[in-house]
Order: sequence, then structure tokens, then C-alpha cells
Amino acid sequence: MVITTKIVSKADTALRNSIPAETPKNLKNKSALNKNAAIAALFLFALLGGLIYLQREITPPIPAPRTLSQASGNVPPQSERASFKVDDVIQFGRYSWRVLDIRDGKVMILSDMIIERRAYTERDEAVTWETCTLRQYLNGEFYDKFSEAEKAMIAETRIPNDNNQWLNTSGGNATNDKIFLLSIEEVVKYFGDSGDLKNRKGLYYDRNWVLFKDGKGAISDQYNSARLALDTDCAASWWWLRSPGGSSEFAASVRADGKVDLKGSHVRFGGGGLRPALWLNL
Repeated sequence: MVITTKIVSKADTALRNSIPAETPKNLKNKSALNKNAAIAALFLFALLGGLIYLQREITPPIPAPRTLSQASGNVPPQSERASFKVDDVIQFGRYSWRVLDIRDGKVMILSDMIIERRAYTERDEAVTWETCTLRQYLNGEFYDKFSEAEKAMIAETRIPNDNNQWLNTSGGNATNDKIFLLSIEEVVKYFGDSGDLKNRKGLYYDRNWVLFKDGKGAISDQYNSARLALDTDCAASWWWLRSPGGSSEFAASVRADGKVDLKGSHVRFGGGGLRPALWLNL
């Protein structure tokens, strides 16, 4: 028989004596702490779940654009196209478009975002919408990006080109276009009319961009935010209108902050955003 002897030092004995024994009172306190911790964890879990539920209720998911035309060029039946409403965002061709108007068996749509940047014209001369190279591009190269089935849906429309209401710059002749840009009047009509265009209210500048009370400038009203547009990088940016600006070398625009710039930007400046518009046959 082997007898094992364990030698216990005075240090071990002192350490053992320093550890409190698990008395019933200690066990009861520990159980209470564990119970409280479990209750707190359940409360936080329920609170987090409630917040997630509320967020889903308050912020509904953004619906996907309604598809008007498939990549293959197949066109949905007329009954489906007739269901579109103003402010709907639809998919047509390669882009998303916002419905601005519905009348006479047609729907007017505007690209929901700034799709690219170009100069209003590439020629160094006084221009109007009728003679600018941007109009040629939209009704030529850009138009040809659509399939034959999509082209058949795009209506050629008589486009008025009014003079600039504040600066009396000539808008030139009316045109027949399949693709076009909005005018000053159309931006006011479709994005909100505060009366400032007619009443000549807003921010006024002279030709040297010096602020003064009666003169030339931009409409700044409660609809600025509605006119904001994002580019392909999701940054707010300015975009061209077809209307003339402060002279035949300027075209009106919507600024990055949503103000309607009636003096506009120089037509040769290549940083202007494009938001094409068109009428579709229903």
C-alpha cells in the first residue's frame, strides 16, 4: 500500500481562510443579482425590438421604379401604361424617370437624376434652344440609345421657346422635338409655383453679380428642395434648362441648391447637368 502525504503550508492555510464561505445569505444575494441581470437583458432586447419595429413602420421601404419597358424592347400593354400617376418613378430604357404630367393620351417624364454633363452648345456663337448642339445630341445620339420598340412610344412634340420673362432675352423659334429640356415656365409649373416668376421676386444680381433690389437673378422660394437633383455620384448638382439666360450666350438653369437661375450659365460651360424630358404615347 502506497500512502501519499500532502503537506499544507501556512501560506495555503491563510489563503483558504481568506476566502469567504458560501453561506445561504451569499447564495441568495448571488441568485438575486443573476435574476436582475436576466430581467435587464430581456428589457433591453424588447426595447431594441420595439425600436426596430417602429423604424420599419415610420420609414416604409422605398419602392422600386415601375418598369415601363424591358431591356428586350418589349412594351407592356396599354392598360398597364394607363395606370401611371403624376410623381410615379418609372423605368424606361436605361434610366429612371419621374412622371410630371398626363394628358391627351400621353405622359410627360423627366429623368429622375442628372444622367450626364454637357455644354449647352459647343459652338462659339450666340444660340437659342433651336440652334444649340445639346438639342442635336438629345434628338440624335441620345435618342438612338433607345430600342426600336421604345422609340415607337416617344412622341414628337411641338416645343414652345418663350423669351426670358425677367431679362427679355429671345427664346427663338418653337421646335419639334422628341427629347428636350424643361423651360423656366415648366419648372415652375411642375415643381411648385410661388408666384415669384410672375412677380419678379427672388435674388437679384446685375451682370457683375452685385446684389441689388431690382434686376436680374434667381427664384428662391419654398420649392427649392423640390427642384434639387442628384448626379450619378449622388451629389446635388445644377442642371440646364432650355430657356435663354441673361443674354444669347447664357442659358437658364437650376442651381445645386434648387434655385431657378434666370441669368443662367455660359452656354459653352461643359459642367451642366442633363435631365432630359419627353412625352410617351399611352
